[in-house]
Amino acid sequence: MRLYIARAFVAATAFLGFASSSFAYYFSMSISHSYRDFVDHGNVTINIYLDARLKIDCSVPVAVAQTGKRIMVTMRQVTPDPTDPAQCGGATTVLSPLAAGDYEITAQVISATGVTVESATQPLRIFPLEGRCNADPLARIALLALHKTLSAARFANLLATDPAYAARLGNPTVLNKLGTLENRTYAQIIYPPLVDVTVEYDRLLASGEFNDVDAIAAFVEFYNAKLDHYFYSGDAAEVATIAAGGVGPGWMRTGKSFRAIVYPGCPFSHNNTVVYRFFGIPGVGPNTHFFTRDRTECGIVDRSKQWLFEGVAFWASEPNGDGTCTASIGDARIPLYRVWRAFGDSNHRFTTDRAVVSEMVDKGWVDEGAAMCVLPPA
Repeated sequence: MRLYIARAFVAATAFLGFASSSFAYYFSMSISHSYRDFVDHGNVTINIYLDARLKIDCSVPVAVAQTGKRIMVTMRQVTPDPTDPAQCGGATTVLSPLAAGDYEITAQVISATGVTVESATQPLRIFPLEGRCNADPLARIALLALHKTLSAARFANLLATDPAYAARLGNPTVLNKLGTLENRTYAQIIYPPLVDVTVEYDRLLASGEFNDVDAIAAFVEFYNAKLDHYFYSGDAAEVATIAAGGVGPGWMRTGKSFRAIVYPGCPFSHNNTVVYRFFGIPGVGPNTHFFTRDRTECGIVDRSKQWLFEGVAFWASEPNGDGTCTASIGDARIPLYRVWRAFGDSNHRFTTDRAVVSEMVDKGWVDEGAAMCVLPPA
């Protein structure tokens, strides 16, 4: 299960590409964690993406070898043949929880004779689960908890009247009760600002009391006047890095935001699906990020070979045909509109405010309508 800091997000790099990734001409790699924060609980997932000119034998399991803090992921090259179903343009491998420490992950494709054809290496730091403050105290991440036996009202009452029980779950505060699933209601809970929600998320899962724990984050908008670019992030560590100038000068918060599920504990309990996050490959694609929920659009972006897939940014639902949104698990959904700057350096802006759409259209941007449905700002 995932929480708190999108799947493939690590410290930002200078070109504002926030995925943990490394790439050569034919080869790219991203690393993600099942808790979203890279801690010594949960699994680490390594995704390798290959150019169409480089294929591997997907009938053979990916080989993983670990020597101390060095991990080698090896795949075998084959001659590209579009008619061969056993060929792949990438691979995924999952590592069991890694102990805290600094690692070096190398992924390589080797020829039939064992010669390395392509490789990429990425450092990875794993932190202890316990002992750290929340990465961004202002980004109050809420958890949607579905208790196995208690209604949300009874769960809230137990937290309020039984100090020992509340302490065992980290002393959360119940904000409200949401829609029902299987005759039980979700409780939306939060923790004090400095409490690391990753720890509390793990605590709820370990209790065995909950069928479903979703995480909801606030996504805040940044604007860079020099680039005339907009960008949203709901990753607390990433937001802090941008605000501190860690990805270059000039990025300022606009005050705009929305909320979205950053990990659905039970994806099939509602109609949300993944929102894919891409960054233009430096020197090849646009110097910008791109978000899409549309699987067909994702395929077009991927096949263009101009974009690096950075992971799943959040989960959102599909707008109705008229651009409106339908509530999910009892919580309101609102349209997230998308506008595109079709001139100069390409960029998209997302907003829940139609007035912002009109403002951007007046500047020559293209209104692309409702791209997806998200939760309203807090």
